[in-house]
Amino acid sequence: MSQNDVTPTATPAAAKGKGKGKLVALLVTVLLLAGGSAAAGVAFGPKLLKPRAAKHPPSAASADAEGEGEGAPKASHTLDPIVVDIRVGDEELHHIKVGLALELGGEPKEEELKGLVPRGRDAAIGYLRSLTLVEVTDPAKFEGIRTELSHRIVKAMGKKVVKRVLFTDFVVQ
Repeated sequence: MSQNDVTPTATPAAAKGKGKGKLVALLVTVLLLAGGSAAAGVAFGPKLLKPRAAKHPPSAASADAEGEGEGAPKASHTLDPIVVDIRVGDEELHHIKVGLALELGGEPKEEELKGLVPRGRDAAIGYLRSLTLVEVTDPAKFEGIRTELSHRIVKAMGKKVVKRVLFTDFVVQ
């Protein structure tokens, strides 16, 4: 037999070592990719999940009441629900239930706020009673109702006390 006829053969132990080496390299690669992915999620996740500005500008009532650069409200006060009746014609009676929360400017004294809440409720009731069933059930008119109601309550209670009026409930029956 000549030297050219002899082929080198790998021993079974050497073949196992090469297979284990590939497996270890694959595991290390997978672990590095997983770790890198987790690190990227921690680093960039909050930036990607940050809420984006709304496509629509804020309503006139909320823009006026918020003011420029004031930040988060310092305090808020939730009003008891307001229920008013609306008559359609001479017979048909419908009900509106509105829940409101007030974002306060500063932190007014409790006695001062208690004295002003009836003025705000009165302004809200007076305005809601002036509406028709068609107006309160038309989704296109909701923003106008919100704006006008907010304007009337802020005017009645004072701009220094109430910065913004929020709807917490709006039910028409």
